[in-house]
Amino acid sequence: MKFPAGRVFNTQYGERINIVVELPDKQEIKLWGKPGDIIGTYSRGEEIVLMANGGKYKPLEVPPEGETVPPPPKTTPANTMPSPDTVSHYCHLLTTCYQEMAGQMEGLPPELIKDMAITVFIALTRKI
Repeated sequence: MKFPAGRVFNTQYGERINIVVELPDKQEIKLWGKPGDIIGTYSRGEEIVLMANGGKYKPLEVPPEGETVPPPPKTTPANTMPSPDTVSHYCHLLTTCYQEMAGQMEGLPPELIKDMAITVFIALTRKI
């Protein structure tokens, strides 16, 4: 990240903050959010994971090392838990994403490989 959130702006959408992020191709983009959003916690120079969505970017919250991303909720009746087979399937999918990234991105730091694998996992689970 190039510039962290600073002052709060009063806009037509209410109070907003912004950060400036430099992409790997040196393009700079500005991300907007509300005070208290995750973008307000980033520091100058910190690497963040972004997800592109129709020309707009959104920061992804990556869990600390050792934690996994919970699968997105399926449309199920209230107060029911996913079956053990469903949980096993998502665990296997996340493991496969990590192993595939590690094999294709040799030489990159493990933290970056993990971040990329989680991004692919999230994208896949939203399609399922």
